[in-house]
Amino acid sequence: MLLAAAPVQASTPPAMVVMPPICAERCINSIEAVTLAAQVGNGAGVMGDFAMTVKAIGFERGRFYLNSELDYRDRNCLTVVIPATTMSKLVGTTDLEAVKKFYVGSKIAARGVARQVRIDFTADGQPTGKYYYQIHLFVPDERLLTRPAS
Repeated sequence: MLLAAAPVQASTPPAMVVMPPICAERCINSIEAVTLAAQVGNGAGVMGDFAMTVKAIGFERGRFYLNSELDYRDRNCLTVVIPATTMSKLVGTTDLEAVKKFYVGSKIAARGVARQVRIDFTADGQPTGKYYYQIHLFVPDERLLTRPAS
């Protein structure tokens, strides 16, 4: 008598996704990012690896804004937007002056989608009908931003 057992299936470990280093191939600079994101317009964006020198930093509503230009309203400004919780993991603090000291003048590289964002002017909390556009690159995870050695 021959007994047949149920076939044994070898389990395969789950695959681990390994991201290539940011800017391993090529980085999109801030001017290219602004130009491309403005061309695709609202609702779309440009995905890639981006590099810029941080010239100014702001903080508002729980987010840090790292700007490629001294004036964030400059049409050539790429703004990297980082939640405070992510910044704390990157720098070890959410103190604005400490973040400025760490990043201003430094080159950074980030992975994400650069999008055109409409910024409305307000008066007494109400939109005035006047607006301008900024290009934002949202970085929700500390693994998506590096400060390469110079």
